[in-house]
Amino acid sequence: MARAPFNGKQMVEAAVAGELTPTQVRQALKKATELGLYDIARKLTEYLVQANEFANDGASKELRERVAKGISLLKGLGYHPNRTEQKLRRRGVVITLNDIAVSMEISDNFRRMMSAGYKDYTTEAIVKDFPQFFSKEAVDASLEKLKKYQKE
Repeated sequence: MARAPFNGKQMVEAAVAGELTPTQVRQALKKATELGLYDIARKLTEYLVQANEFANDGASKELRERVAKGISLLKGLGYHPNRTEQKLRRRGVVITLNDIAVSMEISDNFRRMMSAGYKDYTTEAIVKDFPQFFSKEAVDASLEKLKKYQKE
């Protein structure tokens, strides 16, 4: 029996709707790349991690999805924040991002995301945009790091 042809647009729509598992997204990404459908592959990269993979900690859907997209984009750049992903699955978005944000050290992943033009998906930008979920210390540190990076 012949397999159905690959429909990249349909795969992206399914990924956006959350209908694909991470394994299915990776398979579709591989197929799109093999077929030279690089725009489709780039879009699928945004859905390598799903928000429903994180522990439920009361974070809003929008916050969880933005974190998932940020982790996905970082993976798309070839970096794999395994410890962060494990903590997101065990403890949730709020605790994980709060812990990352309170450190005054600018991380390599922060630099990578900023350099790639993904500022809105850094922990610091997410904490800044959703301050009601995070400690004052995390928000202040995030604002300081964003300001400091702009000067470098």
